[in-house]
Amino acid sequence: MKRIFLLIIAAALMSSCIAVKNNGNENKAVKTFNISSNQWVEGDGYYFYHESWSKLHRDILDGATVIATMRNGDVYQMLPFSYFESDGQNYWQREISFDYEPGGITFYYADSEFFFDRRPERLEIQVVVMW
Repeated sequence: MKRIFLLIIAAALMSSCIAVKNNGNENKAVKTFNISSNQWVEGDGYYFYHESWSKLHRDILDGATVIATMRNGDVYQMLPFSYFESDGQNYWQREISFDYEPGGITFYYADSEFFFDRRPERLEIQVVVMW
């Protein structure tokens, strides 16, 4: 009888530990930004997109890690991300980056040779905030 009781207690303790472990994601926020070409605002030699996000408040940002990744087909690339492009005649460097502040996040899109006058394409960016 004691063995059965001990097994029940052990099973209850193990299941409670597993439940606590599975609920450990409470200090994480994930948001996906789908930015279409016409949502980018033209700056001085670059484009930007700003969105308010209430999850980014001072209490969280003081001790948080913010990670942003850009989807490129089936691959996710961490921001800031810089790569080279070509149209067959010209080569240029493209950079996509971001910054954040309490209450919002801004994404930046810039080409090194801006004479192309090319609006950014649609981008899918996922941001994870962990605190």
